[in-house]
Amino acid sequence: MSGSSVRTAGRTAPAWELPSRLIAAMLRVARRGLRRPARPWRVELELADGVAWSRRAGRGGATVRCLDGSVWLTREGDPEDRVLETGQAFRSERRGRIAVLALGSARVVVSMGET
Repeated sequence: MSGSSVRTAGRTAPAWELPSRLIAAMLRVARRGLRRPARPWRVELELADGVAWSRRAGRGGATVRCLDGSVWLTREGDPEDRVLETGQAFRSERRGRIAVLALGSARVVVSMGET
């Protein structure tokens, strides 16, 4: 194949270059379509007064449930902060970092990838 070339989009490329670029592009598209859904993840936290916890939520977002006490909750890119009291929950549908700060001792459950 030495010396052969293919003309595409107004430029001439060596014949061996075109198939490898095409295959690489097809693989990128295939990988995007084959992404596995996020595995469900859940953690229960017991936080002392003033202790903070944070984690980046994936594609499915996250749910924070306050089981006991109260917590201050903030989310990356959201100008509105929230305070959750016992029995309240907050569901974030998008990805981004979520931070929780205990206002007194508190117990929370954070779950990601669950519906």
